[in-house]
Amino acid sequence: MDNFKKVNKKISVIIPTFNGDKYIIKSIDSVLSQTFKDFEIIVIDDGSTNDVYKVLKYYIENNVIKYIRQENSGPGQARKNGILNSTGEYIACIDDDDIWIDVDKLKNQVEFLDGNPEYLLVGTSGKVFYEDDDEYADYNVLFCDEDIRRKILIGNQFIQSSLMFRRSSLGNLSNYPLQKAVEDYLLVLDLGKIGKFANLKNQMVVYTNRSGNLTNSIRKNVLRNNIKIIGEYRKDYPGYHKALIFYIIKYLGYLFIDSLGKINKNLRNKLLKFALKTHRKIVSSN
Repeated sequence: MDNFKKVNKKISVIIPTFNGDKYIIKSIDSVLSQTFKDFEIIVIDDGSTNDVYKVLKYYIENNVIKYIRQENSGPGQARKNGILNSTGEYIACIDDDDIWIDVDKLKNQVEFLDGNPEYLLVGTSGKVFYEDDDEYADYNVLFCDEDIRRKILIGNQFIQSSLMFRRSSLGNLSNYPLQKAVEDYLLVLDLGKIGKFANLKNQMVVYTNRSGNLTNSIRKNVLRNNIKIIGEYRKDYPGYHKALIFYIIKYLGYLFIDSLGKINKNLRNKLLKFALKTHRKIVSSN
């Protein structure tokens, strides 16, 4: 990183990684394939314990990326650290196991934000890749600000790896959300209090649901946190009571599905996958 000259870029692309050696090269290469070239790539290594540095060595030595290593602190702190070291007017996010599949993604998002100063954040539609089953499915989102706000408490309307937002909207980052597993949702909710939302309709991102993620024990904690979060933002967005009922039902449903794992893990995984797909349909319906 020390070899880089301080040159302001239009976009800073932030990629947090923790033991992402299996995926991250595809992620970086999908950024490098973009037709819009005025960007920097900042990789924040969140205390990886495997060969991430070795995998990235060529990119680091040839000044393709800025590489910063931190003690393991979670993806929120990694993104914050990346933004603190960025020069871009706009911040673009991509996780280390996701890819951009539209080479004009950055171009289209820059044109949107440049032409619509009242908007702070723009995402895109995309696909989800279920690694366990080697299967793709649509990852649907709502598109206009009014629709997004109407359903945002029921579920995040943005794919994390599709996000682009104005760096200036974050100030000194003193209130940047760091809560693990929900930090992206909190960021969106905070930005929506001071500016408008949008998603572009083209599918531009593939979000990877890694092997084993469907049975992750952290899911129940995330749901409990979401119930608290929507209570905190109930005055900022409509539909609180509907969202509360939705999350309670969803939480109880996941408790039941998770209990089936003691009997049949394959059945549990299939039901969890079905629940995730059903959730996306409900969240993205008008």
